[in-house]
Amino acid sequence: MRIDEIIQSKEKTSDVPQNWNLEQLKRDQLAAQNKKNAGWSSQGYTVDDPFLYGKRSHMPTNLSDDGFYQFIQAIKPIMDSNPYVPRVYSIKLLRDRAGNVRPDYRMEKLVHGQTLNKKIIYAMGVKTFGNENWWQATGLNAPYEDLDNIDLWKKLVKLVELSIHAYPKRIPMTTVELNLDPLLIELGKILKMTTIRNNVEIDLHMNNIMVRMGTIPQLVLSDPLDNN
Repeated sequence: MRIDEIIQSKEKTSDVPQNWNLEQLKRDQLAAQNKKNAGWSSQGYTVDDPFLYGKRSHMPTNLSDDGFYQFIQAIKPIMDSNPYVPRVYSIKLLRDRAGNVRPDYRMEKLVHGQTLNKKIIYAMGVKTFGNENWWQATGLNAPYEDLDNIDLWKKLVKLVELSIHAYPKRIPMTTVELNLDPLLIELGKILKMTTIRNNVEIDLHMNNIMVRMGTIPQLVLSDPLDNN
């Protein structure tokens, strides 16, 4: 089996035996907000495979307005070639008898960048922005020695956010020359086009820009679109 065949996301619809209690699901959604790996629209959970991660919508959703679902559809053509996108291996659309649909995903396990070594974060910034002093593009002129891993990660996330929102133009605020990775530019174009075609918006912050660990750690925009 070729690697692109492994990465291509499989999608199927599975019926659930009875209608969901939507009021109970709503209560569960509110209760989940204080739990680890829970967002407003979905809940992450562990699966048997230590290299994979589960993600399920709290509530039934309109797929055309679902930010994560539309993100996955948009990146399918580049999932095996663009390292800035997550690898989603399967999408199961759980549907009750009333036609309510909840997406359930199996995807690669990623890690939070602020937990990483400062040198790793620095190296990802150099690769992404093509400048050894990339963090200074945010207006922070402090030398590398004075920064810790949290400082660097916050600046890296901020520059990614500014770059994506500025597309197709350059970041207007910086005096440091950045040479943005063409593959991140490619992803920025796809995100902008998806917001035009669907009722979703770009939403980037420290919890949805993560890292793929490996021989060379890689920045990943894990969930950059939200419902409008």
